[in-house]
Amino acid sequence: NRSPEPVPSGGWAVDAPDEQVFVVHRLVVHPDFQGRGLSRTLMAFAEGYARERGAKALRLDVFRGNAPAIRLYESCGYRRMGDVDLGFSQYGLNRFLLYELPL
Repeated sequence: NRSPEPVPSGGWAVDAPDEQVFVVHRLVVHPDFQGRGLSRTLMAFAEGYARERGAKALRLDVFRGNAPAIRLYESCGYRRMGDVDLGFSQYGLNRFLLYELPL
């Protein structure tokens, strides 16, 4: 499954007020527990939690060099919406990809 072409940086497909947009800020699974589907389970929980509360979209950002996370998000139906510099270049984290899942 190829991801759709991204829209201009920072543009969102879902036009919704902040209170109807949920954001996943960090997704981390301890290395001892990786490869067991926990990331997918956590993302499904976040989606259900947001839907139950009337959210119109679930959004996140991911470092563009984090290929496993990008594969996960795209396989969960998230659409790449652009990219952004979050100001972490001094740590080697130059660009982050923006993803959105309409609910």
